[in-house]
Amino acid sequence: MPFPDISVVVPVFNSENTMSQTIQSILNQSFQNFELIISDDGSTDNTRKIIEEYACKDKRIKKVYNDHTGCISKVINSGFKLANGKYYSTIDSDDMISKECFSQSYDYIVKNNTKGLIYTDHAIINDRNKLLGKGKRCNIDYSKNVLLLNFIVFHFRLFHRDLFYRVGGMDESLYRAVDYDFCLKVSEIAEIKHLKEILYFYRIHDRQVTKLNNPEQVKCTFKAINNALKRRRLDNRYNLVCKKQNINNNIVAKFILMKKGDIHIVL
Repeated sequence: MPFPDISVVVPVFNSENTMSQTIQSILNQSFQNFELIISDDGSTDNTRKIIEEYACKDKRIKKVYNDHTGCISKVINSGFKLANGKYYSTIDSDDMISKECFSQSYDYIVKNNTKGLIYTDHAIINDRNKLLGKGKRCNIDYSKNVLLLNFIVFHFRLFHRDLFYRVGGMDESLYRAVDYDFCLKVSEIAEIKHLKEILYFYRIHDRQVTKLNNPEQVKCTFKAINNALKRRRLDNRYNLVCKKQNINNNIVAKFILMKKGDIHIVL
């Protein structure tokens, strides 16, 4: 097969309940010049059986079987080691994309920002694929400074392959918040643009990694933002503060910057 325009990595772990829908939404794209790399983190359910079934039917599918570590950054990096595309992306194994996702995203990045990153709007769905509305983050205008405290560069993201290696891939010292950390690094060296089309469907359910590992998610997010402060040489002026609330047994965190030597909070 000729080199694909897009390489998309789907990291999976015990995803038998949702990954067929995820894979099918990718294979159904109107834009066909892509490769799908499924990187498994040592699943113990029927995930690998499903992967094998799809890989036998479609030559664009590559598979990586890893020992279980629970570190999504390692799983994603192992997938991209097989990538040959000019542009990279990741899709979570419980989410879906619209039929025109690759087509619109590829056209947009080629026309507007061939060396940077673009992201799209997303909608929320539940276990039964019921549409719950547009994601709230879609309504926040992008800026490098806003991104520092708000992960607005959500799904779907498409970026030039060179960018992935310039920032060192996904940080394997972070078990969670790796995509936020990646986007913060990208914002410091390249242009980021927002394609205001709903092309990604983000699933909310009880088995989500972000819910199951919420304290770890908060800890890694704090580290990612602190690292960005150091890179931007803002750590000598501001302290990062995390305010937590427990809502329905789920930790909700808000990150703020407090100016050193002052009581005023900078949002």
